[in-house]
Amino acid sequence: MHMKQILFDKIQKKWVWLIIIASKLAIISLFLDNFFNDRIHLIHNPTLDIVFTIMTNFYLLIFVLLFVTTFFMYAEKKREGIIPVWASLLITTVVVVLLKLLIARERPQELTDVAWFMYSFPSLHAALCFTVLPTLDIEFPKHKWAWISLAALVGLSRIYLQVHYLSDVLAGCAIGYAIGVWIFHLNKKYYYKIKW
Repeated sequence: MHMKQILFDKIQKKWVWLIIIASKLAIISLFLDNFFNDRIHLIHNPTLDIVFTIMTNFYLLIFVLLFVTTFFMYAEKKREGIIPVWASLLITTVVVVLLKLLIARERPQELTDVAWFMYSFPSLHAALCFTVLPTLDIEFPKHKWAWISLAALVGLSRIYLQVHYLSDVLAGCAIGYAIGVWIFHLNKKYYYKIKW
């Protein structure tokens, strides 16, 4: 069996459980949101302020997720992963923005330069980072933990900068990952044989 097929089957079996667990954690975290936000200032320091502000820059995030991953996949002859990444980013953005408008949850703090969109739930940054994980995991399995670590740090940065609650980030992770798996599955099922 082809290595990518084995990896995809493995992820496909686990993705439902991962999404269910993340969704349950997001629901549970609704009760812990204020607890975490009231205590996050205890770990604030100037170095982390700079690092997390850079990590959470929306334009830098889009540049990395869209252009750097595309270039990396193209250069490594993993071109079949480019369309799922683009589609996942686009669909995730639409779904999350619609959810933000429907739910209209206020942010923990006043809007700042690191929170350009008025509503909090779910986190678009977390959703975008996690939506590319299924494709990157299949295309570059040796770097799996690097991708997960970077995505988790972006999610943590949103809580650290107090522009999101914990539940916003966990819901964003679950939504983004679910869309990423769905798009990768559709691409594999219908368009995987497209040659570049």
